[in-house]
Amino acid sequence: MEGFNSGGTYLAGQIPRVGKNKSELFGTALFRDNIMIGELTGDETRYMLMARGEFKRGYFTMRDPGKAELIVALNVRQEEKPKVKVIIGEEGPIIELIISLDLDLLSIQSEIKYDIPPLKSVLEERFAEDVKHGVESVINRCQDLEVDVFLFGTQAVKRFKTIDQLEDYDWNKQFKSAEVNVKVNAQIRRSGTMIVL
Repeated sequence: MEGFNSGGTYLAGQIPRVGKNKSELFGTALFRDNIMIGELTGDETRYMLMARGEFKRGYFTMRDPGKAELIVALNVRQEEKPKVKVIIGEEGPIIELIISLDLDLLSIQSEIKYDIPPLKSVLEERFAEDVKHGVESVINRCQDLEVDVFLFGTQAVKRFKTIDQLEDYDWNKQFKSAEVNVKVNAQIRRSGTMIVL
């Protein structure tokens, strides 16, 4: 989103700060064979955690679908684990990933009533599309690095009868060319107390 910074776009060591404390715990380091090969920003880490089912809750801001210069603030929760299905196909693995998220509306700068139909679905679909794009972007990046931080390989293991077959398949190499289909379902559960003047 051009001209819009969530604050999660930084890498550890690059966060603007005032003061003497230089310690930062932000993002994720990516390793392959005990060697660091890359890192994820704070936002990318949240998308990775959603794909793994380890995202608990967090605050997100998104552009208002009705007024792009304004934002909508959300409290996002992942109440259930994502559904992951791995198919070992002739031309490589196919991964189906379905992520479900619950949203609480915290603030709507435009005062557009996104908490009631039909506008409710507009906001849900836009947020789901934003998350889908973020998850796909992180998956593509990790595929380029041949590192499966999403633990899709734990599902792929179930498709092999012997350890030899699994080792011959070389999941990390196959993951690089996997077709990954991501679907995100987002549903507004609560709109909080909105004061209209």
